[in-house]
Amino acid sequence: MKETKNTNSHLAPSKKDMEDLQSLYKKLNFKSLEKKATQLINKYPDNINLQNILGYALRSQWKSVEAIKIFESIIKKNPNYYFAYNNVGNVLKDLCRLEDAKKYYEKCIKINSKHINAYIGLGQTLLDLHKLEESAQIFKEALKIEPNNGQLHRHLSQVTKYKEKNLHLVEMESIISKKNLNDDQKMHLFFALGKAHEDMEFYDKAFYYWEKGNFLKKKEINYSIKYQEKLVQTVKENFTKDLFKKLKNFGHLNDSLIFIIGMPRSGTTLVQQILSSHPEVFAIGESNQFSGKIEKFFFEKEGLFKKNIYDYNHEDFQKIGDNVIKNIEQITSTFEKSGSIKYIVVKDLLNFTWLGFIKLIFPNAKVIHCIRNSPDNCVSLFKNYFVGGVNFSYDLTDLGKYYNLYKEVMLFWDKILPNYYVNVFYEELIDNPRKQIEKLLHACNLKWSDSCMNFYNNKYFMSTGSNSINIHQPMYKNSIQSWKRYEKQLKPLLEILRL
Repeated sequence: MKETKNTNSHLAPSKKDMEDLQSLYKKLNFKSLEKKATQLINKYPDNINLQNILGYALRSQWKSVEAIKIFESIIKKNPNYYFAYNNVGNVLKDLCRLEDAKKYYEKCIKINSKHINAYIGLGQTLLDLHKLEESAQIFKEALKIEPNNGQLHRHLSQVTKYKEKNLHLVEMESIISKKNLNDDQKMHLFFALGKAHEDMEFYDKAFYYWEKGNFLKKKEINYSIKYQEKLVQTVKENFTKDLFKKLKNFGHLNDSLIFIIGMPRSGTTLVQQILSSHPEVFAIGESNQFSGKIEKFFFEKEGLFKKNIYDYNHEDFQKIGDNVIKNIEQITSTFEKSGSIKYIVVKDLLNFTWLGFIKLIFPNAKVIHCIRNSPDNCVSLFKNYFVGGVNFSYDLTDLGKYYNLYKEVMLFWDKILPNYYVNVFYEELIDNPRKQIEKLLHACNLKWSDSCMNFYNNKYFMSTGSNSINIHQPMYKNSIQSWKRYEKQLKPLLEILRL
């Protein structure tokens, strides 16, 4: 959240008010940020900065339609306020309205040709549209403005297939040798260099760079596995078969939701793309709104319940369900496909911990659990940079321990909620897609559709960063057993996974 120069300084909030907003933003407390910004707007109705902050808070809560209205009202008042164009582009990209998002990013750049975030948004949107050459060109243009911007180099690496003496590779190696780079610049460059060397099949050097990038990211976030350990223990101690009998059908009885759960990089995006290719299915993309509501409503910061889960009543679960459905309806209403939609796919990568809450809040929901060979899954995590939410992946020891906790909690759900969800194995899906897609559609009460086999042609593509390239092509097998290229370096991980 960036504060912009205010042209109405005499109508601006105090320094203390702005510091409070900044604090709420850093804490990711977007509901309170929305409330505080709204209060200040009532005092300073003409302050565009506050309206921009409110729009950001709304977007972060997946109140997409409301956010767009705020940003559009800013543009109407001040057509040169380029931040609002970039922010509308971000919301439209969230909603997979990629062509519309592209136009807003371009408008932002036209007003301010040096606004790097708009170049990043436009480049990623072109990547999602599978316009790889155009995407690369946008990142190259941005690098003319900020040649040492590590984030831009990392984005460019995602749309580049490297061969020896590639000019961009030479450029990155030259930049990384400079002494004046900060850790953030180095971190992004290390991930980019790792990707480049993997393309060239120099696997030892690729892993060397990934280790350096992960080390700097781990240093930045200061992650500890202890919270997840406590969380899994809390879940196992409190969710019992008796609990589900007592609270049966307490939640929202909507039967249109399909939750995809599993570890990140386990095939969840592929399954989402297959399902959303069906004419009766729509995917809202990756959203942490459900897990965010669970943490806020039920948990203390230490991973402990606020009160005994038996003490919650029907209205508590219904309220959360109503709120989630309301947000989803806001999103789906903006699509031309909305009239034929029967099922909505919800993918929040870490929802496997909250499987019991899915059952309590949406007892009629369908759940698909994606599983991938554990070392392949972990390597795919380790070699990628994530915007947020995957903080366990930047250290091999943390990664192994987290994966074991994931297995532990899924074995627990197998016992407490037998036959509640359907397992889809990544390797089986790649090996025999027809058979596994038939299984997947049957589990979701859907009739066969050839479009699901041709998922890579789905125009309602949900953005997933570098994975966009993979989703735009038929299934491929070269990612299976790819961990063996790095077996020597993975020894700490393999020992924890007990492989």
